[in-house]
Amino acid sequence: MRKITRESVDAFMNAKKFKKANMEVEVLPNVTILKLHGNEIAYRYNNPERTLSITNAGWQTNTTKERLNGIPNVSIHQKNFVWYLNDVEWNGSLIDVSVNVQQRLEEIRKSLDNENISYGELAELYDLREHIDEGDVQLREASGMPEFPIDTQ
Repeated sequence: MRKITRESVDAFMNAKKFKKANMEVEVLPNVTILKLHGNEIAYRYNNPERTLSITNAGWQTNTTKERLNGIPNVSIHQKNFVWYLNDVEWNGSLIDVSVNVQQRLEEIRKSLDNENISYGELAELYDLREHIDEGDVQLREASGMPEFPIDTQ
């Protein structure tokens, strides 16, 4: 992954303004927008589900594909000039990307184990903390939760 992709996606996932080279992150009250050459290619809504929507904005280029692939839960590949999003044929139009929470928690765990977790992944883990099992000390601690549930009796 290119440095510009890592930096811009990190800002996008953390809802932080960013502008460098051909990438920009715009933060609005209800949505964070990732832009490539001024074209809006990803939206992360500030709703409880943190809905993620992506589009290629009409540009089926390697750069667009590389930037979108930097976003968690997005995997785009191409075969015979056809794009596939998470192994399903995709024409590049705006689409919501569903998140398999347990799968994403395991991916974040691998980053923790490999000691290469990003700030974006830590922020995402914080957002997913309600889905972490009570006995999962590693993810609870990394998300900023107490390692063990606090007994209020």
